[in-house]
Amino acid sequence: AVLFDPDSSILDGLVVTISNLADGAAELLSFDTTGTAISGVYASGVLTLSGADSESNYLQVLKTIRYANTAQNPTVGIRQISVVASDGTLSSLLANALVTVQAQNDAPTINANGLTLNEGQTVVLTPAHFLAADSEQNATQLTWTINSLTGGQFEFVSTPGVAITSFTQDDIDNGWVQFVDNGDEAAPTWTASVTDGIATTGPAAGAIFFTNQNDPPVLNAATFVLAENTANGTVVGTLTLTDPDAGDTHTFTILSGNTGGAFSVNSLTQEIQVANSSAVDF
Repeated sequence: AVLFDPDSSILDGLVVTISNLADGAAELLSFDTTGTAISGVYASGVLTLSGADSESNYLQVLKTIRYANTAQNPTVGIRQISVVASDGTLSSLLANALVTVQAQNDAPTINANGLTLNEGQTVVLTPAHFLAADSEQNATQLTWTINSLTGGQFEFVSTPGVAITSFTQDDIDNGWVQFVDNGDEAAPTWTASVTDGIATTGPAAGAIFFTNQNDPPVLNAATFVLAENTANGTVVGTLTLTDPDAGDTHTFTILSGNTGGAFSVNSLTQEIQVANSSAVDF
Protein backbone atom coordinates (compact mmCIF):
# COMPACT_ATOMS: atom_id res chain seq x y z
CA ALA A 1 0.00 0.00 0.00
CA VAL A 2 1.10 3.58 -0.72
CA LEU A 3 -0.19 6.86 0.73
CA PHE A 4 1.00 10.05 -0.92
CA ASP A 5 -0.24 13.64 -0.99
CA PRO A 6 1.70 15.96 -3.32
CA ASP A 7 0.56 19.03 -1.38
CA SER A 8 1.14 17.94 2.23
CA SER A 9 2.85 15.24 4.26
CA ILE A 10 0.03 15.40 6.82
CA LEU A 11 -3.21 13.51 6.44
CA ASP A 12 -6.42 14.17 8.34
CA GLY A 13 -8.36 10.94 7.91
CA LEU A 14 -8.86 7.57 6.29
CA VAL A 15 -12.12 5.69 5.70
CA VAL A 16 -12.14 1.93 5.05
CA THR A 17 -15.46 0.42 3.97
CA ILE A 18 -16.68 -3.11 3.39
CA SER A 19 -18.68 -2.25 0.32
CA ASN A 20 -20.81 -5.41 0.17
CA LEU A 21 -21.32 -6.25 3.84
CA ALA A 22 -23.30 -9.51 4.01
CA ASP A 23 -23.07 -10.83 7.58
CA GLY A 24 -23.78 -7.66 9.56
CA ALA A 25 -22.05 -7.33 12.93
CA ALA A 26 -20.16 -10.60 12.34
CA GLU A 27 -17.92 -8.83 9.83
CA LEU A 28 -15.17 -6.81 11.49
CA LEU A 29 -12.22 -4.59 10.65
CA SER A 30 -9.54 -4.42 13.35
CA PHE A 31 -6.70 -1.90 13.48
CA ASP A 32 -3.78 -0.72 15.64
CA THR A 33 -2.98 3.00 16.12
CA THR A 34 -0.20 2.49 18.66
CA GLY A 35 2.46 5.22 18.49
CA THR A 36 0.36 7.61 16.40
CA ALA A 37 -2.02 10.51 16.92
CA ILE A 38 -4.69 8.65 14.99
CA SER A 39 -7.94 7.40 16.52
CA GLY A 40 -10.37 4.96 14.97
CA VAL A 41 -13.98 3.82 15.18
CA TYR A 42 -15.54 0.83 13.44
CA ALA A 43 -19.30 0.41 12.96
CA SER A 44 -21.53 -1.33 10.43
CA GLY A 45 -18.80 -2.12 7.94
CA VAL A 46 -17.09 1.29 8.07
CA LEU A 47 -13.77 1.99 9.78
CA THR A 48 -13.11 5.71 10.27
CA LEU A 49 -9.58 6.79 11.15
CA SER A 50 -9.09 10.44 12.08
CA GLY A 51 -6.58 12.87 13.50
CA ALA A 52 -3.85 14.97 11.88
CA ASP A 53 -0.76 12.81 11.47
CA SER A 54 1.95 11.96 8.98
CA GLU A 55 1.52 9.95 5.84
CA SER A 56 3.92 7.37 7.26
CA ASN A 57 1.82 6.92 10.43
CA TYR A 58 -1.38 6.57 8.43
CA LEU A 59 0.37 4.00 6.25
CA GLN A 60 1.53 2.20 9.40
CA VAL A 61 -2.04 1.98 10.68
CA LEU A 62 -3.39 1.03 7.24
CA LYS A 63 -1.05 -1.97 7.19
CA THR A 64 -2.48 -3.23 10.49
CA ILE A 65 -6.09 -3.39 9.30
CA ARG A 66 -7.44 -6.94 9.33
CA TYR A 67 -10.76 -8.35 8.14
CA ALA A 68 -12.53 -11.02 10.24
CA ASN A 69 -15.86 -12.81 10.00
CA THR A 70 -17.20 -14.46 13.17
CA ALA A 71 -20.43 -15.86 11.65
CA GLN A 72 -20.92 -19.59 12.25
CA ASN A 73 -22.32 -19.89 8.74
CA PRO A 74 -20.84 -16.93 6.85
CA THR A 75 -22.02 -15.79 3.47
CA VAL A 76 -19.26 -17.09 1.25
CA GLY A 77 -17.90 -15.01 -1.61
CA ILE A 78 -15.79 -11.95 -2.27
CA ARG A 79 -15.91 -8.81 -0.11
CA GLN A 80 -14.78 -5.52 -1.62
CA ILE A 81 -12.84 -3.29 0.77
CA SER A 82 -12.54 0.34 -0.32
CA VAL A 83 -10.15 2.95 1.09
CA VAL A 84 -10.37 6.75 0.86
CA ALA A 85 -7.78 9.12 2.34
CA SER A 86 -8.30 12.82 3.15
CA ASP A 87 -6.01 15.74 3.94
CA GLY A 88 -8.89 17.69 5.47
CA THR A 89 -9.70 19.46 2.23
CA LEU A 90 -9.75 16.90 -0.53
CA SER A 91 -10.31 13.16 -0.63
CA SER A 92 -8.45 10.60 -2.69
CA LEU A 93 -9.88 8.30 -5.30
CA LEU A 94 -11.12 4.92 -4.09
CA ALA A 95 -8.55 2.16 -3.69
CA ASN A 96 -10.02 -1.32 -3.54
CA ALA A 97 -8.95 -4.66 -2.12
CA LEU A 98 -10.72 -7.99 -2.35
CA VAL A 99 -11.20 -10.54 0.45
CA THR A 100 -12.53 -14.05 -0.22
CA VAL A 101 -14.75 -15.47 2.56
CA GLN A 102 -14.90 -19.26 2.87
CA ALA A 103 -16.89 -21.31 5.36
CA GLN A 104 -14.93 -23.50 7.78
CA ASN A 105 -16.41 -26.58 9.45
CA ASP A 106 -16.45 -26.51 13.26
CA ALA A 107 -16.10 -29.74 15.21
CA PRO A 108 -19.12 -30.79 17.29
CA THR A 109 -19.05 -30.38 21.05
CA ILE A 110 -19.84 -33.05 23.65
CA ASN A 111 -22.12 -31.57 26.29
CA ALA A 112 -23.19 -34.81 28.01
CA ASN A 113 -21.66 -38.29 28.06
CA GLY A 114 -22.64 -40.41 31.04
CA LEU A 115 -25.19 -42.34 33.06
CA THR A 116 -26.57 -42.74 36.54
CA LEU A 117 -27.69 -46.34 37.00
CA ASN A 118 -27.97 -49.29 39.32
CA GLU A 119 -26.31 -52.66 38.95
CA GLY A 120 -28.23 -54.70 36.36
CA GLN A 121 -30.41 -51.76 35.26
CA THR A 122 -31.51 -50.93 31.71
CA VAL A 123 -31.67 -47.20 30.93
CA VAL A 124 -33.29 -45.64 27.85
CA LEU A 125 -30.96 -42.82 26.85
CA THR A 126 -31.99 -39.16 26.56
CA PRO A 127 -30.08 -35.94 25.81
CA ALA A 128 -29.40 -35.73 29.56
CA HIS A 129 -27.14 -38.77 29.04
CA PHE A 130 -25.67 -38.11 25.58
CA LEU A 131 -25.75 -34.67 24.02
CA ALA A 132 -23.67 -33.39 21.12
CA ALA A 133 -24.09 -29.96 19.52
CA ASP A 134 -22.97 -28.49 16.22
CA SER A 135 -24.00 -25.10 14.92
CA GLU A 136 -23.70 -26.30 11.33
CA GLN A 137 -25.20 -29.80 11.43
CA ASN A 138 -28.48 -31.26 12.67
CA ALA A 139 -28.99 -34.22 15.01
CA THR A 140 -29.22 -36.79 12.20
CA GLN A 141 -25.75 -35.75 11.00
CA LEU A 142 -24.05 -36.19 14.39
CA THR A 143 -22.86 -39.77 14.95
CA TRP A 144 -21.65 -41.18 18.27
CA THR A 145 -19.11 -44.02 18.39
CA ILE A 146 -18.52 -46.05 21.56
CA ASN A 147 -15.16 -47.70 22.29
CA SER A 148 -13.45 -49.53 25.18
CA LEU A 149 -16.82 -50.59 26.59
CA THR A 150 -17.01 -52.77 29.71
CA GLY A 151 -19.85 -53.83 31.98
CA GLY A 152 -22.77 -53.82 29.56
CA GLN A 153 -23.88 -52.92 26.07
CA PHE A 154 -25.72 -50.29 24.06
CA GLU A 155 -28.75 -51.48 22.09
CA PHE A 156 -31.52 -50.10 19.96
CA VAL A 157 -34.75 -50.34 21.95
CA SER A 158 -36.37 -52.00 18.95
CA THR A 159 -33.78 -54.82 18.86
CA PRO A 160 -33.00 -55.76 22.48
CA GLY A 161 -30.07 -58.10 22.99
CA VAL A 162 -28.24 -56.89 19.87
CA ALA A 163 -25.18 -54.83 20.82
CA ILE A 164 -24.37 -51.63 18.93
CA THR A 165 -21.40 -49.28 19.08
CA SER A 166 -22.72 -46.40 16.97
CA PHE A 167 -25.86 -44.23 16.95
CA THR A 168 -26.88 -40.69 16.05
CA GLN A 169 -27.91 -37.79 18.23
CA ASP A 170 -31.32 -38.08 16.58
CA ASP A 171 -31.56 -41.67 17.88
CA ILE A 172 -30.88 -40.35 21.38
CA ASP A 173 -33.33 -37.47 21.03
CA ASN A 174 -36.09 -39.91 20.07
CA GLY A 175 -35.38 -42.43 22.87
CA TRP A 176 -34.34 -45.18 20.46
CA VAL A 177 -31.16 -46.26 22.29
CA GLN A 178 -30.74 -47.99 25.64
CA PHE A 179 -27.85 -49.12 27.84
CA VAL A 180 -28.06 -52.53 29.52
CA ASP A 181 -25.80 -53.11 32.52
CA ASN A 182 -24.55 -56.70 32.69
CA GLY A 183 -25.02 -57.03 36.46
CA ASP A 184 -21.32 -57.10 37.37
CA GLU A 185 -20.23 -55.52 40.61
CA ALA A 186 -17.98 -53.04 38.77
CA ALA A 187 -19.34 -49.90 37.15
CA PRO A 188 -19.44 -49.90 33.35
CA THR A 189 -16.86 -47.85 31.44
CA TRP A 190 -16.54 -46.51 27.91
CA THR A 191 -15.13 -43.73 25.77
CA ALA A 192 -17.29 -41.84 23.28
CA SER A 193 -16.52 -39.80 20.18
CA VAL A 194 -18.88 -37.77 18.01
CA THR A 195 -18.45 -36.70 14.40
CA ASP A 196 -20.32 -34.45 11.99
CA GLY A 197 -18.92 -36.38 9.06
CA ILE A 198 -15.94 -34.07 8.72
CA ALA A 199 -14.55 -33.28 12.16
CA THR A 200 -14.49 -35.56 15.20
CA THR A 201 -14.49 -34.68 18.91
CA GLY A 202 -13.22 -37.20 21.46
CA PRO A 203 -12.72 -39.84 22.60
CA ALA A 204 -14.00 -38.76 26.01
CA ALA A 205 -14.51 -41.05 28.99
CA GLY A 206 -18.11 -41.54 30.06
CA ALA A 207 -19.11 -40.20 33.48
CA ILE A 208 -20.85 -43.10 35.25
CA PHE A 209 -22.52 -42.87 38.67
CA PHE A 210 -23.08 -46.49 39.66
CA THR A 211 -24.88 -48.09 42.59
CA ASN A 212 -24.28 -51.72 43.46
CA GLN A 213 -27.27 -53.89 44.37
CA ASN A 214 -27.14 -56.63 46.99
CA ASP A 215 -27.19 -60.03 45.28
CA PRO A 216 -28.47 -63.10 47.20
CA PRO A 217 -25.83 -65.64 48.17
CA VAL A 218 -26.08 -69.16 46.76
CA LEU A 219 -25.64 -72.02 49.24
CA ASN A 220 -23.77 -74.95 47.76
CA ALA A 221 -25.42 -78.39 48.12
CA ALA A 222 -23.63 -80.77 50.48
CA THR A 223 -24.11 -84.19 52.12
CA PHE A 224 -22.77 -85.04 55.59
CA VAL A 225 -22.60 -88.37 57.43
CA LEU A 226 -23.26 -88.54 61.20
CA ALA A 227 -23.33 -91.39 63.72
CA GLU A 228 -26.39 -91.90 65.93
CA ASN A 229 -26.41 -90.15 69.34
CA THR A 230 -23.39 -88.01 68.48
CA ALA A 231 -22.47 -85.66 71.32
CA ASN A 232 -23.64 -82.05 71.46
CA GLY A 233 -21.18 -79.63 69.88
CA THR A 234 -19.91 -82.12 67.35
CA VAL A 235 -19.26 -80.51 63.96
CA VAL A 236 -21.30 -82.26 61.34
CA GLY A 237 -19.88 -80.31 58.38
CA THR A 238 -19.09 -76.87 57.05
CA LEU A 239 -21.41 -74.98 54.72
CA THR A 240 -20.01 -73.19 51.65
CA LEU A 241 -21.58 -70.51 49.51
CA THR A 242 -20.92 -68.05 46.72
CA ASP A 243 -21.75 -64.36 46.92
CA PRO A 244 -20.89 -61.84 44.17
CA ASP A 245 -20.97 -59.05 46.77
CA ALA A 246 -17.52 -59.29 48.30
CA GLY A 247 -17.30 -58.51 52.01
CA ASP A 248 -20.91 -59.37 52.89
CA THR A 249 -21.59 -61.13 56.20
CA HIS A 250 -24.00 -64.05 56.29
CA THR A 251 -26.50 -65.47 58.74
CA PHE A 252 -27.55 -69.12 58.47
CA THR A 253 -30.96 -70.47 59.41
CA ILE A 254 -32.22 -74.07 59.25
CA LEU A 255 -35.63 -73.79 57.64
CA SER A 256 -36.90 -77.40 57.76
CA GLY A 257 -36.04 -81.00 58.70
CA ASN A 258 -34.47 -80.06 62.00
CA THR A 259 -36.72 -82.30 64.16
CA GLY A 260 -36.25 -81.73 67.88
CA GLY A 261 -33.70 -78.97 67.27
CA ALA A 262 -31.08 -81.61 66.57
CA PHE A 263 -28.75 -79.22 64.78
CA SER A 264 -27.64 -75.59 64.83
CA VAL A 265 -25.46 -73.49 62.54
CA ASN A 266 -22.59 -71.27 63.70
CA SER A 267 -22.82 -68.26 61.40
CA LEU A 268 -19.22 -67.23 62.14
CA THR A 269 -17.65 -70.57 61.23
CA GLN A 270 -20.44 -71.74 58.89
CA GLU A 271 -20.38 -75.09 60.73
CA ILE A 272 -23.40 -77.32 61.32
CA GLN A 273 -23.19 -78.67 64.87
CA VAL A 274 -25.14 -81.16 66.97
CA ALA A 275 -27.37 -79.16 69.31
CA ASN A 276 -29.57 -81.90 70.78
CA SER A 277 -27.91 -85.30 70.91
CA SER A 278 -31.09 -87.01 72.03
CA ALA A 279 -32.78 -85.98 68.79
CA VAL A 280 -30.04 -87.69 66.79
CA ASP A 281 -31.67 -91.05 67.25
CA PHE A 282 -32.18 -93.25 64.22
